[in-house]
Amino acid sequence: MLYHLFHYLEQYHHVSGARLFEYITFRSGFAFILSLFIGIVIGRRIIFKLKIKHMSDKELEENLGGYSAKQGTPT
Repeated sequence: MLYHLFHYLEQYHHVSGARLFEYITFRSGFAFILSLFIGIVIGRRIIFKLKIKHMSDKELEENLGGYSAKQGTPT
């Protein structure tokens, strides 16, 4: 959808830089960065809401060294 939006902007309004979306390398890099940003922002909110609702992992009876640091993290 962004491809069509920027194609329209470049064709009718001559916006500089809109032609970058014609290149697949730019579009794939932009998609990666955008998805990473969305994942970080939304992921933090989801984990926060899950912690509020007490939906966290149960503590194992066995003693696993680094597990105590992850206790209470939603799964």
